[in-house]
Amino acid sequence: FTFGGENVLAFQYRSRYDKLPNMARDIYNGRPFARHCVSYFLENSYILRDANGNALESGPTLRTTDTRYNKWFTTVYKVNDNRPVANGGSTLAVIGDTAVWYPGRELSSARLAKIAARTPYTYTVIMPSQYTTEYYPTLNKFDSRARTAVNGFSIRPNIVYRLAETYLIAAEAYFYLGNSAQAATYINVVRERAGATGKKTQMDITASQVNIDYILDERARELCGEFTRWYDLKRTSNASGNELLVRMRNTAYAPALVNRANGVYGSNAAINIKDYHLLRPIPQQEIDRSSGKTTQNTGY
Repeated sequence: FTFGGENVLAFQYRSRYDKLPNMARDIYNGRPFARHCVSYFLENSYILRDANGNALESGPTLRTTDTRYNKWFTTVYKVNDNRPVANGGSTLAVIGDTAVWYPGRELSSARLAKIAARTPYTYTVIMPSQYTTEYYPTLNKFDSRARTAVNGFSIRPNIVYRLAETYLIAAEAYFYLGNSAQAATYINVVRERAGATGKKTQMDITASQVNIDYILDERARELCGEFTRWYDLKRTSNASGNELLVRMRNTAYAPALVNRANGVYGSNAAINIKDYHLLRPIPQQEIDRSSGKTTQNTGY
């Protein structure tokens, strides 16, 4: 939030749609700050899998059983500018037609060729291998259509706590109490709510699938963008060590920084995170105000 109470999260998550062909910044899409982009891990976590982790969806069916991805991430942008200067777009583009598509998977050469040959104009396709810190599917949980200005703030509330998290907290508690069956029951309440019509039971898991990693992954799927992730990983350890350190050092969770023709994607978190980062630095002002009673955390 700003000091005036306005919600800026919609800006923070919005990718740079305004730099793509036949697109211009507008009220509907809002201000694109592009500060937080989706990771491969999170995007792929919405693919339905069996108990062994094998994908049960492929191609166009990816992420269609679990509806959260397609509801919470903007993957299609509509033409809103067909002037000759609109980022190299086509004057033949029809306002309201497709301008940009993030398919969430790699497309075949034949499919890409068909899109490129589309008449009277084509549209931009950005596949996962082309994501950058500017171009990626946008988390839209905080979008507000009630804004009246292009750079206007969202009026949506910042999410502090909600019912789905209550079920996930209860599931984690039952898991630690040794009751994985009840833990699965609570997790399934959340998962069935997210299931597509006619596919609710396909979202169910069994007691044998419940472990702390699964619970953390379900919290990621459900609570992404709500600022719980750092705390969830920091507070959790297993045989492999602290989850924050283990996962941030694993590029399967935190993609390594890569250079691409149109920008960069990922980060150097895996090589830069240290053990002392489990604790954050205490503001110097707070240390000064304590007259020496508060000391800085190790490493800072």
